[in-house]
Amino acid sequence: MEHAFPHIDPKAVEAAVDAAHRERRTARLQTYLAVLVERHAAKTLAALDAAGTDRREGTAMANTFRGWLAQFTDSPTPLGDLARLATDDPETPSGR
Repeated sequence: MEHAFPHIDPKAVEAAVDAAHRERRTARLQTYLAVLVERHAAKTLAALDAAGTDRREGTAMANTFRGWLAQFTDSPTPLGDLARLATDDPETPSGR
């Protein structure tokens, strides 16, 4: 999957695939598990790529964590869920 997202740190690619696999490890139907894992990981990595993740630095280019996270509020991934929760929470820190 690293070839599909060359701008993302290979460790982040591996982590996305591992997370997608862990979420589906108890699935009743295992026939198409590899396809489902790949699709889920690809959505997560596409969101990271769209945010401008720099492979050399391993970080997204944004002024604050909250600003970086806000880019994912429309994402249908777990990162999008976190972004929606954080942006709706008035106690989420706004600084770095």
